[in-house]
Amino acid sequence: MIKGLKFTHRGYLVIIISLTLLFYSYITLRYEVIAYTTFIMALFMLDIMYLAWSNRECIIIGSRRRYLSKVLLDSCSEVELELKVVNGKGILVIEDQVSKELRVTEGKRFTIVNVDRNNVVIKMRYVIKPLYRGEFYLGPLNIYFNSIFGLARYIPSVRVKNNSVSIKVVPSFYVVSIKPLTITHKITAPHGGHPIRSKGLGVELEYLREYMPGDDYRKIAWKPTARNPRRIPYVKETKTEIMLESLIVIDPSVPSSLGYRKRIVDYYVEAAGAIMLTAYRLGDPIGLYIAGIPSRLTIPSRRKEMLALGLEALEVLTPQLQPSRITSIVDVAKRVLPHRTIILMFTTLEGISEEEVEYIVNSLNVLKHIPVFIIPYTPSFTPIPKEKLLKNLYDELITKERERIISYSRLLRTRGALVSILPKDYFVEGSLNIYYSLREMG
Repeated sequence: MIKGLKFTHRGYLVIIISLTLLFYSYITLRYEVIAYTTFIMALFMLDIMYLAWSNRECIIIGSRRRYLSKVLLDSCSEVELELKVVNGKGILVIEDQVSKELRVTEGKRFTIVNVDRNNVVIKMRYVIKPLYRGEFYLGPLNIYFNSIFGLARYIPSVRVKNNSVSIKVVPSFYVVSIKPLTITHKITAPHGGHPIRSKGLGVELEYLREYMPGDDYRKIAWKPTARNPRRIPYVKETKTEIMLESLIVIDPSVPSSLGYRKRIVDYYVEAAGAIMLTAYRLGDPIGLYIAGIPSRLTIPSRRKEMLALGLEALEVLTPQLQPSRITSIVDVAKRVLPHRTIILMFTTLEGISEEEVEYIVNSLNVLKHIPVFIIPYTPSFTPIPKEKLLKNLYDELITKERERIISYSRLLRTRGALVSILPKDYFVEGSLNIYYSLREMG
């Protein structure tokens, strides 16, 4: 802000009305109007002169004592400021500009203080809660003295450290992935056998048993056999380590007639990030494909660098208004995915025809992949209107949406794909449970 005196809208209005009355009164020789208008103008000038003279040497110094440069989505962060007013007098207004994506849940981001002595210390505290992911800003501070009649403002010298700061809102999957799972999600497996995705014998001992004809001699436990007085060979039964190779596919396009209060893509990001961190902790190769414009791809891997690239792509993912491009997963599967890869697809299937859905499932089955569709139950994401007319329209839309989801779900199951429809309150935890269920099935 530039130091100096500025008129408010009320002040400009008073000046315009006074000049108009003076011009009219001089033409009509209305001396009482001239006297009244002159008195108002003199009072106005005295108000401005007192404001400028009282704060000509005013300096406001201070800083943001507390704030976080990185905040988790759906968490709260405290902001605290401390300012010191030197050589100032009058009605001081302090307002901190906050992005509309950061909602103030506690305290106030503005204050009005009557400064009547030197070296006044002012403290401000409020709590913000981010609504979306991204990079947002706090500040700069609007600090000015108001005149007594509110006709002018005087902006003093302001020396505030961290006057304007950026806050990066990151997904909360960093903490979601380590929460204990209390609900087991059941998923229907396709018919037929499911070979375990590992090579060779397991290394973790399960138990010992007596040798049976046909057992592999490499499984004989020689030391326990030597200690056995009956000299009956013992065989080691080991646990086989399951390695699940999977690819997460996200469809960021959400064309819908329903008014979602919170972006569904944010739920995709939270669930996908939780699955990726869990897979990395368990040693499973996992990749990410964002079927948007532009598209992002990290091939299934256990490398930390590839995981970091995938998480960075999730942090900046936003909804897209373009039509869905999830059918491009077929080309990706042909080029980079090995057989028997679990493909977890986060999509609402809006804007996709039944022929395209059949093409995706049939192609992935031919390529010997396992398609898993995780579909959000969109009615649970939609706020219920209070108006009666809007509620009738809402009921019609919800009925059509429910029928659409059921129809696509039946189609996917008949084509041999795994399907899970998750509501809003259970979406992240349910998606993570699906991954654990697939891992247990091998």
